[in-house]
Amino acid sequence: MQTQEVQAGGKGSIYPITITNDGGSAASIQVNPVVGDWGSATVSPSNVLVVDGGQSTTAYVQVAADAETQPGQAIFAVTVSSGGEVVEQLTLSADIVASESESEASGLQGTLEVVLVVILILLVLLGLIVGFRKLATDESEEDDDSYY
Repeated sequence: MQTQEVQAGGKGSIYPITITNDGGSAASIQVNPVVGDWGSATVSPSNVLVVDGGQSTTAYVQVAADAETQPGQAIFAVTVSSGGEVVEQLTLSADIVASESESEASGLQGTLEVVLVVILILLVLLGLIVGFRKLATDESEEDDDSYY
C-alpha cells in the first residue's frame, strides 16, 4: 500500500498510477478515486484515458485533506475500470499531518503562555518589594516618634 504525507488544509500529495494496456487495441480507461469525508481527490490529466494496445500511461491522483482533518492515517481507494468492468481496485494511504497554521498557532500559544507566566512572576516580585519597603518605612516612622 502506497503511503504519502498529506498536510491538512494544504494543496495535497500526488499519487502516480501507472496503467498498462496488454491488449492489442486501444482501450478507454477510467480512474475514479474514492476519498472519505476527510478530503478530496482529482485526477490529472483526466479521469478518462485512452491507452493504445501494448502501451502504458500514468494518471496522477492528487489527494488533499480538509483543514479540519485530524492528524493520522487515512485510507482511500482508486478504482481503475475499462468498458464498465473494474480492472483493478487500489487501496492507498495518506498520512495526515497538522497544517502549518495549526503548528504556528500552537507555537504562538506556547510563547504567549511563557510571557504571561514571566509577567505574573514580575508582578508578584514587584508587589513583594513594594510591600517590604512600605513595611520598612512604617517601622522607621515608629522609631522617629518622640513624646515630649
